[in-house]
Amino acid sequence: MHSVNSPKHTPVDQSQLQNDVSAQQNSAPKKSETLEARGVSVETPKGSTPPTTSNTKPLDTASTETLANRIKPPSQTSSESVTQEATAPFEADRTALEQNAKRLGAGANGEVYLVNQDGKSFAFKVASTEAGWQALQQEAQVYGKIAQIGPHDNIVKSMGIVEVQGVQGLALEHVEGYEAGKLFTTAEKLYTDNKLSHSQYWGTVQFIMRDVLSGVHHLAQAGISHSDIKGGNLLYDKESQAIKIVDFGSAAKIGIDPVTIGTPEALLSLPHKDGDKPRANEKQDTFAVGQMTYRAGEHAENLFGAQNTGDPAALGFALHSKLRDIERRGETIEYQALNQADDPAVAGTPGHFGKGGEIAHVEFVNISTLLDIDVRGTAEELLKTNFISDPLCQPDEARQVISGLMTKMEEDHKAELAALMQQT
Repeated sequence: MHSVNSPKHTPVDQSQLQNDVSAQQNSAPKKSETLEARGVSVETPKGSTPPTTSNTKPLDTASTETLANRIKPPSQTSSESVTQEATAPFEADRTALEQNAKRLGAGANGEVYLVNQDGKSFAFKVASTEAGWQALQQEAQVYGKIAQIGPHDNIVKSMGIVEVQGVQGLALEHVEGYEAGKLFTTAEKLYTDNKLSHSQYWGTVQFIMRDVLSGVHHLAQAGISHSDIKGGNLLYDKESQAIKIVDFGSAAKIGIDPVTIGTPEALLSLPHKDGDKPRANEKQDTFAVGQMTYRAGEHAENLFGAQNTGDPAALGFALHSKLRDIERRGETIEYQALNQADDPAVAGTPGHFGKGGEIAHVEFVNISTLLDIDVRGTAEELLKTNFISDPLCQPDEARQVISGLMTKMEEDHKAELAALMQQT
């Protein structure tokens, strides 16, 4: 018998648990910081000021060496004074950087700039606090581990810590595209309105999930768990027409770092200290992929029966309680996110399907969201499932659908701007 991979527990101090959930939620980047913190930019719809020129292209492996020669690494001898060299990286004067690069956004611990040198563009993350600088260095180490096994089409590339205009920061591939979460929302609406066919909708979902799983598998081979797979951290790159996993600020070393909040094993480990928590595993990422696929089919979140009131700390506490109840009832092994129901009225509710509804989607979701991490599917295993290996439409058709979704999003944005202008 397998059980959820979490340490034995003592009675939980409920107030302390809520405080721990709140603390972990607060440590994650806020929505307003998402763009700024991850070192990439989201496509600005037509009608608003674009962040880049039309000739902006992402970095590639072939151009990395050439670009690196044009950027001064931090260790290189500088003409600055001894006093300036002693200045902490997050306190460096950014006047020249501000004059020669475009700021894409800012968060509590730093900013992101778009640097364009000799026709090559890249995102440049800089820290404004000591905590931000430490996080930047940790993120650079993650990219370094990934680089050891080579680049991947579905993972944003990094050049590591470099110096631009006297400022040290993390150089990243600039991805010009759209968040997968917003693509899903638009596709779901068109599908519900019968403006996308069944094969177009599900074929596009399969296309995106295949790209994500391919990237997750590569990360696992590098010994890395992204630990924050979600729609906002998956960008569809207009240049390569592929999904890229971005924002490695929460990434963890598999088997070494503690799990983070969001997966069953992480929630069940609360309120333990990091040293007592289970270690990171690639299956935290596959669980997240399964949750996204559940949402695509059920048009609702899989919250194990908990209610989302909009308070992240309260939701974390509720999820912990629901998962602990499942564990106490000895139902961890038997748990499935999607279950067959004989009653047609029940079959139509989230988390259920009717007779004959055991399709590839159901199998995929149930394997990827198993509570027992020992038997949950790996990325490599999930890539071999019928849901991924036998899609309802070919990649080229899925790309055409995504192109249409992006056009729809741009049109909607223009309409919103026009409505605002009429109000003023």
